[in-house]
Amino acid sequence: MFEWNDYLEVARGLLASSPTLPEATWRTVASRAYYSAFHKCREFLEQQGHEPIRGERVHARVLEGLRQRSDMELTALDLDRMRGKRAHADYNSAREFHRSDAQVIVTLAAEVKQRLVNSP
Repeated sequence: MFEWNDYLEVARGLLASSPTLPEATWRTVASRAYYSAFHKCREFLEQQGHEPIRGERVHARVLEGLRQRSDMELTALDLDRMRGKRAHADYNSAREFHRSDAQVIVTLAAEVKQRLVNSP
């Protein structure tokens, strides 16, 4: 079975490489870090008894599931923030995406991961 945390490790490795890499690298970092956090949140909810979250509106449904838990409000906010930045990275070619933008998502993804690990 694939381990979603591996996406975060790939993102960290790319981020730690040369700061002069092309913009596509930072966009890739953002996308992989977001998806690492997103899938870990989805798995967390399902392990906590939430019905399987698949299909249409999957991103919104994961956010809704997190928001229903008082201990996951900050996690939901961070995931939503990452989602917006990931959408910029994946869909908005008119505006540059910088290494610092990617760093924000990697940091948030690591914080989300830690909260999930520490959650009862």
